[in-house]
Amino acid sequence: MTAAEPTADVFYDTQPTVLLIGDRPSDLEAAADAIARAGMRTIGTVPLAEGATALAMRSGPDIVMLEATDVPPAVAERCLTAIDALVRDRDIDVVVTAGEADTDTIAATLFGPNVQHLCNPQLIDRITALQFAGGARGMRLHDSSRDADDRLRRLNDEVARFADTLARLAGDGGGRPRFGGQVRDTSRGFRAERMDSVATIDANVVRDTIRSRRMRAAHFPPDLFADPAWDMLLDLFAAELEGRQVSVSSLCIAAHVPGTTALRWIGSMVEAGLFERYADPADRRRAFISLAPAARAGMEGYFDAIRRAGLLPA
Repeated sequence: MTAAEPTADVFYDTQPTVLLIGDRPSDLEAAADAIARAGMRTIGTVPLAEGATALAMRSGPDIVMLEATDVPPAVAERCLTAIDALVRDRDIDVVVTAGEADTDTIAATLFGPNVQHLCNPQLIDRITALQFAGGARGMRLHDSSRDADDRLRRLNDEVARFADTLARLAGDGGGRPRFGGQVRDTSRGFRAERMDSVATIDANVVRDTIRSRRMRAAHFPPDLFADPAWDMLLDLFAAELEGRQVSVSSLCIAAHVPGTTALRWIGSMVEAGLFERYADPADRRRAFISLAPAARAGMEGYFDAIRRAGLLPA
């Protein structure tokens, strides 16, 4: 045995393992390519209908990569519910790929801090998502992995900044815990009472704010002012004042960023306690997003403050 062989064995043993689940050959081929390029090892490829059984029979894997584009809602509910229960119980990271039309169906079943949603992804999107998941195990495989870690830290910092800003707008002082720069350092103590001023806030004023933001795209590149957290907060606040519910897919559209980016923001905002996700009581295959009490109070505080400053119509 040469000196290089033990090193190769150790590298192989420490590669994150991925169980690949899906039905469409083209998607499975793209996923397998991404897994290999991410420096990971596929330990099996199984159809969606057999995914939960295959997962239950294995001591691993480290990651489940699920290709779910164009999966019928009834099939998704039956198969993904079982997979969701297993990955939650065993704390397995999931990368799930779907099309825009599948967003609500998938988000109603698979959602949480261990799940990354990809919408019509390119190869680099799949690789980045896998390396996010691999990063939880201390992986540092390629430069793209470090870039992914940097992007995740920036997202965490942005969400934490929004949380603290909303807390201040809602008058949430007095020693309540702060977020400390990491989304996962959330505290349910981050709450604020509903303000009486909400009754004087007109949904049309919020919609006008949204329209004025969109008008910038006629004069500047749209991505120059990309601010998905604020766009989603405004949309949810306007919908609440109008008495409407907002689906995950609708909120992705309101974010005005690519679907994968919007889903990542939604997941982080839910985890941070700013958004709340709940099932449609009439159809369990669809999920809605609403403002959490802290975010609602912050939005009320913001619009109350700009009204008192004379920046809103009387």
